[in-house]
Amino acid sequence: MMLPIRLIWLRALPLITVFMTDAAAQAHAAPLPDAAVMLQHDMQQELGAQSTLTRPKQTERAMALADGMLDHANAWPQDEQVMLVVDRAPRVQLMWIVLATPAAHRLTPLGMAAVSTGLPGRKEHFRTPAGIFINDGQIYGYRAQGTKNEHGIRGNGEKGMRVWDFGWQTTEDWRRKDAVAVVRLEMHATDPTFLEPRLGRADSEGCIRIPARINSFIDRHGLLDRQLDLIVQQDDPQKARAVRALLGRNHIPSPLEGDRVIVVDSSNSATRLSDPAMAQKMQDSFAQFLAATAPQPAGPAQVPDPSASTAIATTTSAQQTGPAPAPAPAPAPAPAPAPA
Repeated sequence: MMLPIRLIWLRALPLITVFMTDAAAQAHAAPLPDAAVMLQHDMQQELGAQSTLTRPKQTERAMALADGMLDHANAWPQDEQVMLVVDRAPRVQLMWIVLATPAAHRLTPLGMAAVSTGLPGRKEHFRTPAGIFINDGQIYGYRAQGTKNEHGIRGNGEKGMRVWDFGWQTTEDWRRKDAVAVVRLEMHATDPTFLEPRLGRADSEGCIRIPARINSFIDRHGLLDRQLDLIVQQDDPQKARAVRALLGRNHIPSPLEGDRVIVVDSSNSATRLSDPAMAQKMQDSFAQFLAATAPQPAGPAQVPDPSASTAIATTTSAQQTGPAPAPAPAPAPAPAPAPA
């Protein structure tokens, strides 16, 4: 009888240690503003008490890397807001909901969830791009249709799940040394039956897969929608209607709503950050190549402009569902997009 008891105790010990360490860290930390306390309370109510626990060592490394990235890029926001920090390290695969306090250059984790980022080594599978990605309102994103592919997989999760689109980015190309690949970076839910149980390990084609409940929480509280809510307030009825339709009736933004996702890699100190300008240049070059090599149609009809295709059409894969981003900047097809 002693062996099973010892095994149960050893498995419970890490959870107890995490709880005690979190409590001690919070006791010595700066007091949270009321809006952050309310948000953390909502996390406990909607996601469960476990959502507000963090793993001390992994959290400390991720926060230090994100802090350094914000400093180096001079990308701290002007006022206090929520950010999401993702560690794509193969043995970590976690995302933190973080309170960013620019005046103190301080990142305070409020909660944590397991995610899946890119697993290179297979066709159209690449490492998730690293860097600071801002939901700046240029691409609205979309909602999943919940349709299944030929394998019965709902790649973006159940119908209505939010998909945040951060546009074309560069990442390491595992097929060639010191080369880069262009991928379409999205963050979305995943198939609740087959793929969500696999969260916590590198598994995607390059996007950030998150749990459905986390997806709904971020969506409902507008944690990445600061710029979209500003569009609603502007004097442009057409854009305002489109954004309100996307955000939906359940959208009640937190006073701390933000617009940034930071992807770090604690396993590689020499991680190359994404270069969106290079990604767009590579996209444009590929579009020109397609136009130059396209067969000429008979008669007076003109060759269609390849850049007229929507972003979603150029990123369709076995796991891609949902309507085209609205509005999307209509980039040209990429040689190796990674939408999921």
